[in-house]
Amino acid sequence: QGGVILNQTAARALGWDNPADAIGQPLFGNLPRAAVLNGTIVGIANDMHYRSIRTQIEAVSYVNAATRGTMAIKIKPGDNAAALAVIDRVWKQNVPSYPIRRSFLQDDYAALYSGENRTFRLFISLSMTAILIACLGLFALTSFVTEYRIKEISIRKVLGATVASIAAMLSWNFSKLVVLANLIAWPVAWWAMQGWLGNFSYRTDVGISIFLFAGLATVSLALLTTFQRVYSVATANPIQALRTD
Repeated sequence: QGGVILNQTAARALGWDNPADAIGQPLFGNLPRAAVLNGTIVGIANDMHYRSIRTQIEAVSYVNAATRGTMAIKIKPGDNAAALAVIDRVWKQNVPSYPIRRSFLQDDYAALYSGENRTFRLFISLSMTAILIACLGLFALTSFVTEYRIKEISIRKVLGATVASIAAMLSWNFSKLVVLANLIAWPVAWWAMQGWLGNFSYRTDVGISIFLFAGLATVSLALLTTFQRVYSVATANPIQALRTD
């Protein structure tokens, strides 16, 4: 017997549209792995996640059940080792026949999202590898195309084309491939993100801004990758390329 604290979800589940109205009301029932509940609601706690956000917030009651073997202890920051030693000693003095199992709250919360953390690290690794391969391929393509079109570029310069116009022409030739790749990738990425977000109880909208930012970032990276080769060809002396003609 004693006081019971409910979270807001539990109060609503028991019929109180306004959770505060439950305060002072009696509550009876059975608790898993605990004694029969027979007490008075003395408070309402705000809803909070104590499981992964893959699940919705559940109804929770907070009771002082002597049969439950879990205790929460606040430790002064910086004294973890000393505090754990004291806890272990006191535990052995009082319940030596039962081994203690302890963990830090932040570690328990981190374990809830260990799968997401592994997925995130794998995604970052694969993304960086893919970007590196793409940049190497784009640089090789830039070198091949500019070498193949060196005489055309030299003729354009002789006929009055400026360095800026030649650089813009070559940069656009490569950038439009990146733009096309983004247009193809966006629907696939949106579909994949929707599928992954479907694993969670609380959804977030995937706006167009994230795709526009990704497109701008990839085009900028492509321009940086091709800049050195494009600039060297655009500023080269056309006589060197046309000498054999």
